[in-house]
Order: sequence, then C-alpha cells, then structure tokens
Amino acid sequence: MQNRIKHSALHIRTYAKHPYEHSAYADYLILPTIPDDNALHGLLCLSTEFVDVKEDVNPHLSVLGVLVTLDENNRNKNAYRQVLQEQTIFPAFKTTIRKNTYLSEARNSHQPINVYDRKSHGYEDYLALTNEILEKLKG
Repeated sequence: MQNRIKHSALHIRTYAKHPYEHSAYADYLILPTIPDDNALHGLLCLSTEFVDVKEDVNPHLSVLGVLVTLDENNRNKNAYRQVLQEQTIFPAFKTTIRKNTYLSEARNSHQPINVYDRKSHGYEDYLALTNEILEKLKG
C-alpha cells in the first residue's frame, strides 16, 4: 500500500508571554509578507530576532521560506516581489499567494478555501504552496 500524506491546516492563536515562546516548539517558520517597501526592512529585523531565538530558545529552528502574499500583477508589486524572492536573508518560496476575493469570502464564511471554491486562484496558490513545502521537507 502506498503511503499517503494527508494535509490539514490548523489555525492556533497564541498568547505567548515571551515574544519567542511560540518558536520554542516549532521546527520551521514560514514568513508571510506583502510586496511593499517595508517588507525587506521587516525581514532584516526578523533576521536579528531569528538569530536570538536559535541561540537562546530553539537551536533546531529554521526558516522554510518567505511567502509573498496579497500579490498582484502590476509594475510596483512585480518589482517588490522580485526583490523579496531574490533577497539572501532567508530562503523564499517560488509560489506566491495572489490577492483574491475568494480567500476573504472563504474566511468570512468560516470555510477553508478548498471547501469554499476549488476553482479559485486562492485554492490553486495554496495547493502550489503545499506542494512546494512538501518538496522542501523531502529534500
């Protein structure tokens, strides 16, 4: 029988007393960001915190990737996306999550996008992200 990997998403709201407390139990981090002029500065700030967490809290923690969200196909967003995906602070996912009304509608209806609308760009993007994450974890 072939092994099958089941995918599920779990949203956990954390109420950490220490800013790095949630990182003590994680193996990997995904760093979502939007393609704008603050994103790169945010990654620089996170890199300092990440070093502290690895040294003081969780030496096994690693960044799986920077994930560009609310992506749009225009000159401004394209330039920022390119910078984010080519930066060398953290690895970046090739997959981006496009700005999509259906994602917002699914969230408001309390349904995952794979239940709400499997034909939407949001579903396609998250499926591609899932496949990219699985490839990174295998390799």
